[in-house]
Amino acid sequence: IGVQKEEAVVSAIKRFKHAVEAFHRDRKLRKLVAESTIELRPDVAVMTLPKEFDWHALGKRVRLHHVVEGPNYTVVVLDERALAGGDLGIQGADLRKGLAAITIRSTTEFMSTPGSLVYFISPLSIHGINLEEVMSCYTDKIMLLKLEDAHKAFSLLNELISESRQEMARSKAI
Repeated sequence: IGVQKEEAVVSAIKRFKHAVEAFHRDRKLRKLVAESTIELRPDVAVMTLPKEFDWHALGKRVRLHHVVEGPNYTVVVLDERALAGGDLGIQGADLRKGLAAITIRSTTEFMSTPGSLVYFISPLSIHGINLEEVMSCYTDKIMLLKLEDAHKAFSLLNELISESRQEMARSKAI
């Protein structure tokens, strides 16, 4: 075999290897999606607090759904109805209302599977849905978005999960 033909065969083998790896990676992602569940929580608000603010005291006044402490700020997610009397009088807080939270619950494989979060987020981005916050708590991934986008986002993610479950069922039947 000539040098050009050898190079062509080597290139074809490399392309095939990458295709097989992509197939298995996609299959692992689809299985992970199929094993996931989603939950929609409307009427949430997000409050971004200065780092020095004692969010524990806030938690004694209202129920907090999620808290994420960063190096400069603390983000708390709470039921918007708790703010019926105003903004709770917290100086220096940034408050965003009119949001919804979608929680994706997956297996522990979610954390060690490259591309798993992107697999869920991509359909939302493609359909023009912006995520205001994305948080992680072990096997839960919490996405905060505008309330008016919540139904469409939930439907897209539910469809993704349903299709993955159907695909897994078909592959078991073969």
